[in-house]
Amino acid sequence: MCDRMMHSKDKVIPSRSCLFTDVATGLLRQGLGVRFYAKGWSMYPTIKEGEVITVEPVEPSKVKRGDIILYQNLKGLIAHRVVSIEKTSDESRGLRTEQNMNFSTQPSSLGPHHFFFLRGDGEDKGSETIEPRQILGKVVLIEGNRGAINPNLWKAKIERIVLLLFHRLKRRALRNMISKPSILFGDPSAQLK
Repeated sequence: MCDRMMHSKDKVIPSRSCLFTDVATGLLRQGLGVRFYAKGWSMYPTIKEGEVITVEPVEPSKVKRGDIILYQNLKGLIAHRVVSIEKTSDESRGLRTEQNMNFSTQPSSLGPHHFFFLRGDGEDKGSETIEPRQILGKVVLIEGNRGAINPNLWKAKIERIVLLLFHRLKRRALRNMISKPSILFGDPSAQLK
């Protein structure tokens, strides 16, 4: 159950994000899919804010590197890409910030020492570590201005790689221009000669 609440004069009311989290989690845990509008830019360019994503339940043991999964953490529900899956015998490697969070339990054939490392496509560094019990489902369809895209098909994977390379090159070029103003405005010492 979500603990973020809006307080009114006489009542404590669950916030809209709490209601969404509870309903989506309940449906996915019952084996039903969910469709909703994406919020945020962490998965850009693969998923843009306002696009509709469809998530189907998935057994954590079926999740592969490269899949986009919906998972629950203290912030709510997040869809990010799996960058790696590790099995470790070191229990201390688990969730640092969410050790006491009581996530709904989902039966899994993965042992307690499996960890998924996730990152948004729009993020260059860092990753979040989650446990199998936090996984709710897998993104199977993205609908927006580009039409309907299944992110798990080869065509979509190749398109994603090309888009990511393009956006990273563009960001790098912008950073270079900002850090070296002579690229933008020319070299002032060269104009004096």
